[in-house]
Amino acid sequence: MSIYEFRRYDVAPGRMGDLHTRMRDVVPPLFARNGLPRPAAIWESFAGPGSPGYIYMLRWPDMRAREAAFDRQYADTDRPSTRNADGQEITTRIHLSFLRPAECWNEVREPASAAPVMGVHEIVIHRLANQRLGEAQAALAKVDLPFLKAQGARILGVFESWVGLQRPGLVTVMAWPDLATRDAAFAAHLAHPEAIAARTAEVAKGGRPLFAAADIFLMRPADYNPPVANLGHFSG
Repeated sequence: MSIYEFRRYDVAPGRMGDLHTRMRDVVPPLFARNGLPRPAAIWESFAGPGSPGYIYMLRWPDMRAREAAFDRQYADTDRPSTRNADGQEITTRIHLSFLRPAECWNEVREPASAAPVMGVHEIVIHRLANQRLGEAQAALAKVDLPFLKAQGARILGVFESWVGLQRPGLVTVMAWPDLATRDAAFAAHLAHPEAIAARTAEVAKGGRPLFAAADIFLMRPADYNPPVANLGHFSG
């Protein structure tokens, strides 16, 4: 099973443009030379923890391939400094975690397409009640994500937290045409009878909410590396 590396950077004040330039112009040949995959997507977050921030995801066949590629990357004498030409740091912190595709992703996936997915994108990191991961996947696949899709969302990915994020947890990645559509969809979701009934049944069964809390990032995709449908996961 593939794993996805979720990399989030805190960017030094005034250095976001420098980081975009580096990732667009300098990093791609370096990645290719050392066996790192082209990012499944690159985003700039404008709301959420640590925003503004820089986020991207790498898809790996397994951890062994990832470790071998990064060993080559770190040994590459052409790897650029973490500082800019004026000696200032570009990023101040890296938040690194690993995700596994959730079984329920297949139920809400889109038809494969190589067309870039633009708009306003959203990552939601759901923290779940203990020992209820299966219930949470079923709820997302049967109730919540189909409703949001009907309101205009495109589901780019659904993942299980694996390493670096609280477990149990699920991570959803969605695209919206604009913020107004996103805000209207979530307002409607709060009032959706099926969602209300699901939340009531979840508390009655487990004595607490199934979805405990969430961290949410609102983002814009980088025009030089936007995602495609399903982050390309089901097309090879």
